[in-house]
Amino acid sequence: MNALKTALFDGAIVAKRNLIKIKRVPDLLVFSTVQPIMFVLLFAYIFGSAIEIPGLSYREFLMGGIFVQTCVFGATITGAGLADDIKKGIIDRFRSLPMARSAVLVGRTTSDLLNNALVVVIMSLTGLVVGWRIRSSVLEALGGFALRYVAPKADLGKVHGTVIDHEAFVVVPLYHPAMARYGRRWTVTLRRDFKRLAGILEGGHRGPEN
Repeated sequence: MNALKTALFDGAIVAKRNLIKIKRVPDLLVFSTVQPIMFVLLFAYIFGSAIEIPGLSYREFLMGGIFVQTCVFGATITGAGLADDIKKGIIDRFRSLPMARSAVLVGRTTSDLLNNALVVVIMSLTGLVVGWRIRSSVLEALGGFALRYVAPKADLGKVHGTVIDHEAFVVVPLYHPAMARYGRRWTVTLRRDFKRLAGILEGGHRGPEN
């Protein structure tokens, strides 16, 4: 338990260091704040005027594509940041310190997660201004945002109950248990997915298929 606490504490310190770097480097700050607004406005008002969808608003489709694009671009920040630290000798300095080896990856992943969350919030607010609307509940929308971050091109209907490797951790997307209220088919699906999750937790494999 002490080792886990130490690893989490060290990871939090590295994450704080990475977030402070964003504030002090103008390029990273612009990428995190101005660029999301620019993308939404650019595609909504310049390219959007040339696209017509009968009976529907183009902005309803625009934001989904922008979210996927931004999450894919944001995923490259992790690799670029680690490569930059290696080039500048920061990783060698970390190795000489009495800190957990996992702290570098945990800290980098945590800081990038927080940064991408800020980007998504800014884009969502900009999208609401230009006419995009969330048609589902707030909980479903948050689940959609989370899935887009860990697997930008994934469809929950196809990846539920499976393992998705995401940088320093793995994710197992699941339907909300409340789906059981909508029929026996959903109950069977939930039971199968939770059996798979139990198998993953117990043995590190994908669990039973049926």
